[in-house]
Amino acid sequence: MLKKQQIDKARGIDTVNFLRSQGYEFEPNGSYMRCKDHDSLVVRNDGTWVWNSKSLSGGNVIDFLMYVLNMEFKEAIKYLLDGEFESLSPSVIKNMKKPFYMPPPAPSDNRVFSYLNKARGIEGKIISKLMKEHKIYETQKYHNCACVGFDEDGNPKHVAMWGTYTKGDRKPFKGESTSSDKSYGFHMIGKAREVYVYESPIDAMSHATLDVLNNEDYERVHRLSLCCTWDGALKRFLDHRVKDKIVFCLDNDKAGDIVCEKYMKEYYELGYEVERIVPKAKDFNEDLLNLINIQNTKGDIDNER
Repeated sequence: MLKKQQIDKARGIDTVNFLRSQGYEFEPNGSYMRCKDHDSLVVRNDGTWVWNSKSLSGGNVIDFLMYVLNMEFKEAIKYLLDGEFESLSPSVIKNMKKPFYMPPPAPSDNRVFSYLNKARGIEGKIISKLMKEHKIYETQKYHNCACVGFDEDGNPKHVAMWGTYTKGDRKPFKGESTSSDKSYGFHMIGKAREVYVYESPIDAMSHATLDVLNNEDYERVHRLSLCCTWDGALKRFLDHRVKDKIVFCLDNDKAGDIVCEKYMKEYYELGYEVERIVPKAKDFNEDLLNLINIQNTKGDIDNER
């Protein structure tokens, strides 16, 4: 049984120092610290944090491990106390970045295939192709949907994960593998010298599915997920591939509007043709699910006639 002193000790660990030890980088932004790689993640001076893009928030580092990394309370306490992060200087913590970790795959991808196809509406042939390319798989421990970003030599560098089921009113798990490098984005290979840029892999697959439903070639263009609104993955992508046009397909919200305006100006000045496609709803997965719902409703009405 956990003692009160253990809980208090873990709760008192500095949130920013701990997150730095896990590979997150921060910079001052007014009265709080903003994460460089996840610009919607901010930590206040009192250790409370908000991750706006994930609709998550917490009062301390324990909450971060529970809500973001899906740990149980006791597991989070043990993880924190084994590290003794509060006794280390910031310079030592910065050099403690853990090695990149790929969650082991499950024996079958059936649950993830069903989740993407039925819950998210993604076209089956798109899912199958990405699974054959090892860009999507099902994790062994929690059966999460894992989307992988590779480097130029085909080595995995980044893993974004989503829970495939919910428990009660709790929101599905969203997170990343330890020490993932967000400058290596999830990439769907295309033919043309155009790259469509999204916030999440789900949106990239959803937009590709909309092309399939419109009888268009979904593989005509490259599709790149930033897994946030930071453009590090786009810069790396363009450094290693010749492209003429960038189409920004970020979310239809305030954050998406702000960064799209910034990026369109920046990349236009670099010589690229730029464009923005705005989803009708918040993002392209919502657009896809709305369209499927309309089609299903129409089908039900036609059957009743």
